[in-house]
Amino acid sequence: MDVATAIADARFAREAGADAVMIHQPVLPYLSARGWVEYNVAVAAVPGLGVLPYLSTTAVTGADIARLAERAPNVVGLKHSVPDPVVFATTRARAGDGLLWVAGLAESYAPAYWHAGARAYPPGRVHGLDVT
Repeated sequence: MDVATAIADARFAREAGADAVMIHQPVLPYLSARGWVEYNVAVAAVPGLGVLPYLSTTAVTGADIARLAERAPNVVGLKHSVPDPVVFATTRARAGDGLLWVAGLAESYAPAYWHAGARAYPPGRVHGLDVT
């Protein structure tokens, strides 16, 4: 989604009563760490709204996440969906404290991600029904 549409959607969510929004990362082939930070900073500029970026690539590091959190104080958490507990732990440690980390890979990764600092995870599939 282009940044103008993402900002408009975030404003709509706030006006509809949402306390926070999750921002999915832009399409992977065009993703750069700097661009990811700038995209999320732009959407997070909507006042009065908590922001949780969604991340499913190793192209964005803990240092990039720390820069984002410094520039956009209403970024309150991050959903991390890279299927590698070591990458998660390293990214989380380098990003610093202050964010709610969501293990975005459901139950099978929850123990390792919890140990590395995740404090929430999506429920995944329940009886064949996708509820994420």
